[in-house]
Amino acid sequence: MTAAANLQWVEQRLGIGGGSSNGPSLCEFHGLLYAVWKGADKDQRMFWSHFDGKAWSDQQEGVGGGTSQQPALAVFQDRLYAAWKGAGDDQRMFWSHFDGKAWSDQQVGIGGGSSRSPAICVFQGRLYAVWKGAGDDPRMFWSSFDGKTWSEQKEGVGGGTSEQPSLAVFQDRLYAAWKGAGDDQLMFWSRFDGTAWSGQQVGIGGASRFGPSLAALAVGQTVASDRLLAAWKGADGDERMFWSTFDGNTWTEQQLGIGGGTSYRPALAVFQNRLYAGWKGADVDQRMFWSSADLKDDSLLIGGIAHRFDTGPVASDLALGGNAQLIINRGGDYLFTTHAHDSGFTNIDYAISAVLVSTGGVAFTFDHKGHLEGTSGALFGTPNRNSDIPSIGNNPRIASEFDLLVNGGSFTAKLTGVDKLQQALTDLLESAAKQLAEEGIKAVIKVVV
Repeated sequence: MTAAANLQWVEQRLGIGGGSSNGPSLCEFHGLLYAVWKGADKDQRMFWSHFDGKAWSDQQEGVGGGTSQQPALAVFQDRLYAAWKGAGDDQRMFWSHFDGKAWSDQQVGIGGGSSRSPAICVFQGRLYAVWKGAGDDPRMFWSSFDGKTWSEQKEGVGGGTSEQPSLAVFQDRLYAAWKGAGDDQLMFWSRFDGTAWSGQQVGIGGASRFGPSLAALAVGQTVASDRLLAAWKGADGDERMFWSTFDGNTWTEQQLGIGGGTSYRPALAVFQNRLYAGWKGADVDQRMFWSSADLKDDSLLIGGIAHRFDTGPVASDLALGGNAQLIINRGGDYLFTTHAHDSGFTNIDYAISAVLVSTGGVAFTFDHKGHLEGTSGALFGTPNRNSDIPSIGNNPRIASEFDLLVNGGSFTAKLTGVDKLQQALTDLLESAAKQLAEEGIKAVIKVVV
């Protein structure tokens, strides 16, 4: 067993451009990760650079006429789009697009004005923008773009904000997240179905001076296991960076772990199966840093600080091989995943049985059944020789036994034909009882059957 925080961020690194007063925006385009930002201090020029997975290219100018805020990025109709408010006191909003070689001339036309840059995101074949109003107007507006014209702005997104919102598409809805209006540093969210925005809800982390950034993550084998991730700097005076994930119903508790701090907020983007964050340094440090985290860690699916149990390779008296993994957290959430492979000629209906036993003698059983094809299946096409099955859920007894499970508990599994499933469970429980000696098995709880 190993303990694993959900996202293992690599140590922060320098390398994005020459500096910025509010940090970069990030977006994947044509196999590269692009960053766009305004310059340091009073330099309102916009620069860009790209990353190939190893190194950032030299910064280049050429994006529009200047901005006093952080621009926004999104890919639409095979172009990388940028949107921003104007330089200085110019509160008009501009946009431009990039074809991989050059940026088009900036154009005006997004809404009626904003004291912050808009957020942009593609949803249902259109490019959407959401922004706060001009000057002291905290209302949020939205508009969409078909590739030629922006629609008239409309109200209807939440109760107001003093900063730039963020957008992402998750579970076939357009999500917006933002901090509250004025001195309200709580973070809110809403979702859009293509017709109307839902009422705002609170629940993302503790508080933030500038609000969160959003990214949709494909971390599981099914759409239902995807997650929406938010990242932000803390409230006034707190320059630490936090993150949380959302499954469509609930946000997980906030966690630390992204870099050394920032005075603005991190940008997020998914690139090469990793989640990337980019940000300016803490306080007056205008250098730009980046970090990334592996999205292949299935512990993301259940949130919180997770503990992983792994059986290692599981053999069988049939031409079968496989393994089982179990991830649990203190709230009783679990993710049980199994892999099986048919290395023989015949088709097999198989079962993987697993037992997790606490040091207090409470046993939790997990079963997966499946069908595998041997090489005989090649006579009728490509045989399905591998089977991977995840099961996600919650069990309150796992929560109550959590400490006794992660501190000395055992996790074992057997791989058999379906007809021997019950015998396999009996054997596993008897083996666990012998290891517990006098304690024995006090209770057996069927979790996945």
